[in-house]
Amino acid sequence: TYWSVYKTFIVSPDTYENCFASGKTGWVSLSGAWSTYEKMLVSNGVANKVSSAYYGVGQYGDFTYEAIVKRVGSEESFLGVRMGTGKLGSNFAWYPGYLFGYKNTGQYAIFYMDPSGARKVIKNWTDSPAIKKNGWNTLKVIAKGNNFQFFIINTSVHSFKDTRRARGYIGFSFTRKATASQFLVDWMKVTIIAAQ
Repeated sequence: TYWSVYKTFIVSPDTYENCFASGKTGWVSLSGAWSTYEKMLVSNGVANKVSSAYYGVGQYGDFTYEAIVKRVGSEESFLGVRMGTGKLGSNFAWYPGYLFGYKNTGQYAIFYMDPSGARKVIKNWTDSPAIKKNGWNTLKVIAKGNNFQFFIINTSVHSFKDTRRARGYIGFSFTRKATASQFLVDWMKVTIIAAQ
């Protein structure tokens, strides 16, 4: 009988979809209060800080992640992609990993949050006619190996290659000023991309 050398490996969770009609089982509030209300995942955020929540069942490697989201307010709103579980003590910024976001001013951006919590620009805030200002927007990320593609309401807005994060959690993150604000998720789905 022959035995191979002992190895550890991580198995990605299954494809997962939620319209939040039955709650938010599996979701972890990293910062800010997150709840379900009228079949949506909702947060009012924390004044002058970042609020984030992630699906804590497991870390994803290659996947398509999409969500229908709406923002009340003009600040930044993001999908978190291949994220860790770090949180800065100063402003609660979520790290490490990739953030794909938009603002109701009609701009989108992509950032990499490094292991120290510093924000590195991949694509700085850029105007996009695909964004529905003050309305519902479908954001989508396809992450396969080192390749990343980003879409807003089925319009491709950016793509790049990067090797810094091979897997991690998916979730949501947004900033808020002192005034009242809200982030809403109507639906989300993460679909595993099978190895070839």
